Amino acid sequence: MKLSTQQDVEAPIEKVFEAVSDFDQFERTLLKRGAKVERVDELKKAAAGMAWDINFSFRGRKRDAKAVIDELKTPEKVKATAISSGVHGLLDVELRALSNDRTRMKIGVDMKPKTLPARILIQSLKLAQNSLKDRFKNRVAEFAKDIETR
Repeated sequence: MKLSTQQDVEAPIEKVFEAVSDFDQFERTLLKRGAKVERVDELKKAAAGMAWDINFSFRGRKRDAKAVIDELKTPEKVKATAISSGVHGLLDVELRALSNDRTRMKIGVDMKPKTLPARILIQSLKLAQNSLKDRFKNRVAEFAKDIETR
């Protein structure tokens, strides 16, 4: 199942990349939503190879996930992989400077089931695909507005 959207941000590409690669902020957001997040790498600054173990509840069940930053190319690309309960997720963020103060942000998420229960989960998500796409697009738009107000 693939979700993707693009959003133009009224900010320089460096500022947008800084927000997209602010992994400490994403950790805090997950903690606020009730997840347990543990950093499992030894890297001192943001770089490919950063990894986290994440425990969270989804649809009434406890889930465990491992997230890894696969590629971090300043200031234009972030790629990450997450593996949870038989679902492999790929996140791809691409940034393109449209002008000195305007950046196009493309975000794509691809979830692939690897087990039968995961196939059932993904199939149930596909049934609500239109509302999921709208929610995804709205969250990305909110994130873009947050970047602009920083």
